[in-house]
Amino acid sequence: WLKQFASTHTRFSTSNPPRAMDAFSTAACETGMQVLEGLPAKLAALEQAKAGLFPTAADKVRDEMAAQAAKASDPSVSNQAIIGIIDKVQLAVVDLNSDLQKLERMIRMSIPKAEDGNNWGVEVQLGVIKIVTDARAAMKATNDGLKEYFKERSEAVEKLAKSSETKTSEGTSETEATGGEKDTKETKKSKSTDTSTKTGTACADRTLHLAAIDTRWYFHLQDGYVAAIDGAGYAADSIAKNIQKIQHPRGNQGGDESGRPSYY
Repeated sequence: WLKQFASTHTRFSTSNPPRAMDAFSTAACETGMQVLEGLPAKLAALEQAKAGLFPTAADKVRDEMAAQAAKASDPSVSNQAIIGIIDKVQLAVVDLNSDLQKLERMIRMSIPKAEDGNNWGVEVQLGVIKIVTDARAAMKATNDGLKEYFKERSEAVEKLAKSSETKTSEGTSETEATGGEKDTKETKKSKSTDTSTKTGTACADRTLHLAAIDTRWYFHLQDGYVAAIDGAGYAADSIAKNIQKIQHPRGNQGGDESGRPSYY
């Protein structure tokens, strides 16, 4: 049925020439169907990769993050484990969102012109579109929120990191000499610089706070990764289950008077 759906976009009524948007609609359908056919394998691969991306057992995550937090007194040391997860989660979310965008376009280009009555198929199309757009909105929120990790962690690290402050003082003194061949007056300037290093108190609670941030983000990233897979899967499944209504929102009536494909 996937190939049949794609092929209907290339069959136009012979009574009227194709309209300008028909070529765009055909391309949107062909691209969308390719995405729909490829999604099961992509989702299966992402699901399989989850174990390698989140290898730490839930009850061991805090201990692992506490070990990373103990190194945070050096601000140049980041939690590379979390950063690596962020990179891969972002790539997966962006890729799936792009796929859903193509599917949304395919369905929207399948919506027929407005008519009185016989709109049940159109309602199905709109319902499926909402499932797709809701999944895309969740993915966008996940992607947009990733930057907050660095802001939140940097603020906690700052309290543990070393800081230095420099104090500079300047003074001027004058001396006069008389009784010689020529009176003299000498002005001297002095400048001293004091540099002191102040180390933030690395109390246990601050270290635990940083570890808690990394732990929370580990689970948050895991949840966002799984949610993206599920969202794309739910959307693709909804399209597949309703493909006949998406393809023929008003039934198999043949090409219409405007030269649109036979499923309109």
